[in-house]
Amino acid sequence: MNSNCNKAMLNAPKIIKEPEMRSLRNQNFQGQIAVSTHHQAVADKLKAAGANLVLIPYIDAAKGAAAQIMQLQEAKFKQNSAAPE
Repeated sequence: MNSNCNKAMLNAPKIIKEPEMRSLRNQNFQGQIAVSTHHQAVADKLKAAGANLVLIPYIDAAKGAAAQIMQLQEAKFKQNSAAPE
């Protein structure tokens, strides 16, 4: 394989597990590694193995939803505080 093909393969999304990722880091792979999982325990292992970003879709979505709810509550509080009595 030529080097352009190798680069394309590294840039393509792949399913990799913790041992493969650790191997990439041990071989001095300098690229960014982003992975996703549905389990916090697996996320912790992937982060420890060298992942730059670990997404946990349901947890991340819940955190985003909670942040949006808090923003709505804060806006409502400010609106009520600014209203004349």
